[in-house]
Amino acid sequence: MTAQRHFNERHPTASLTGDVKVAAPSDAHARNDIKLMVRLAPHFQGLPTYAAGSALALALDTAVLMFASRAGLPLELSAAAGFLSGMALIYLVSIHFAFQTRRLADARHELLVFALIGAAGLLMTTALLKLIVAMGSPVLLAKGVTASVVFCFNYSLRKQFLFTRQDAASCS
Repeated sequence: MTAQRHFNERHPTASLTGDVKVAAPSDAHARNDIKLMVRLAPHFQGLPTYAAGSALALALDTAVLMFASRAGLPLELSAAAGFLSGMALIYLVSIHFAFQTRRLADARHELLVFALIGAAGLLMTTALLKLIVAMGSPVLLAKGVTASVVFCFNYSLRKQFLFTRQDAASCS
């Protein structure tokens, strides 16, 4: 038996010459990958548009906060005005651009659930910021980590409870 053949039998994805062989996936493996992608695809529908809308909402939130506080409003009112304006913008982006499916027929109930998820995200933001900063991280790093976690939280819950068909909501 040659050294190359012996090596190939023991290491099927490499060779003595340094060339890398890529093992072809089995048909069953490829079918499983395709099934997984088909199952996950609906969960990511609307994500890029929602992410862009969230960035715009954050910019609006910040701008309103800064404008209102410079106009003399107390910080709490300025922050609330910014938060509500950003939430209104991401709601409009969600219903008009990001998602084609809406679970609730009553727009008032939909807006209420949307706002409650946003309020939960706001509570999560304040708690995570306090925790991460208390652990010694700089505020800007803490904000980046927190914003990422809360973005995933808000998107997941809003997608699941507001913008997915009732029969498609289960992960079966």
